Amino acid sequence: MTDTIHWFEIQVTDFNRVKNFFEILFYAAIIELPLTGSKYGMLPTNMQNGVGGGIVLGEGFTPSSSKI
Repeated sequence: MTDTIHWFEIQVTDFNRVKNFFEILFYAAIIELPLTGSKYGMLPTNMQNGVGGGIVLGEGFTPSSSKI
């Protein structure tokens, strides 16, 4: 079984800080997508052969406070 996870989202409280972190980590631009009432950034991904994801800031999108 390959790529059982296809898309993930990370809820954030400081969009610009997290965006900057991932841009440095991946050495690539995070693409901001327009969403009403929230901010969404798509992480660099190869949709044909990999797992993609995004960061999201908005009402109802809060990071978990639990530790796994």
